[in-house]
Amino acid sequence: MTHFPKVGHEVSFDDFCRLIPEELSNFPEGVLRQWVYEHGKGEGDIVDALNLIPNLSQWGFQLVELSNAEIESIKHYPYDEKRLLEKGAWWLRSGRHSAPAFCDFMLEHGTTPAPLIVARNASDHNHPIVEFRYPGHEGPMLEPLHLLEGNRRFALLRAMISKGVASLKDKHSVWAVTFPDQ
Repeated sequence: MTHFPKVGHEVSFDDFCRLIPEELSNFPEGVLRQWVYEHGKGEGDIVDALNLIPNLSQWGFQLVELSNAEIESIKHYPYDEKRLLEKGAWWLRSGRHSAPAFCDFMLEHGTTPAPLIVARNASDHNHPIVEFRYPGHEGPMLEPLHLLEGNRRFALLRAMISKGVASLKDKHSVWAVTFPDQ
């Protein structure tokens, strides 16, 4: 089975990329940086969870532009989605002093600083990270699009759409992931 390397904070992204097996070259640089490298250093279980998946080399990735209506069609498990959407609305209401640093970028540019990562038509699969952390807790992913990575960016973007923030762009870059049949 092919694995992502586990690295610490001292390893640069370029060095991390040199350690990745050729079989995982299907992962675009943006996905590697945002999900596997950045989260993998801080939350080692991201890499552990991905490394349990036998067919990672068969995942498909497409960078797409989604409209605000399509962004609103992205789903997450109901408990997480409710909590996230409440937090995004609170950040928007409470002002920049209470929000993470990326919120300044989003409010200024009207979109996310890095594309969200979503699973497309993946109701035959469980969310790989949620399933790793809470086995059997949530079940299959929701359709048409299920959020894989970018919870906080998703929360603020949905709040910006809901409130019609003036700087909001009409379209947003999103990585759509497709999984091979099991």
